[in-house]
Amino acid sequence: FTHLPEEAQLAWLAELGRVLTPGGVLLASTLSPALVWSRPDLSAEQRSELDRRGFLYAPGGGSFNQDTAFHADGYLVETWSRFFEHLWHREHGLNGYQDLSLWRRR
Repeated sequence: FTHLPEEAQLAWLAELGRVLTPGGVLLASTLSPALVWSRPDLSAEQRSELDRRGFLYAPGGGSFNQDTAFHADGYLVETWSRFFEHLWHREHGLNGYQDLSLWRRR
């Protein structure tokens, strides 16, 4: 989810919710707003959107991996809870960099 626009993320969440059995879990990695330094090219408007919404998708100028999606924990709980039950969130839980969150299909 670290490199996908919001619409694609929502479609993936719906599909993952469809294929997981009830009680199945999803472990997802996302980028915290604390990692905004990794994109020094972001405008003040983009940073403001991230602060306001808790989410920002910033396309890069080149390859797929340069596209960046940032997720605040509050955004994840509010948005992803439409698809899954939120179990926990660990900022920088993946190798001290990406955030991890655990979700369960209802």
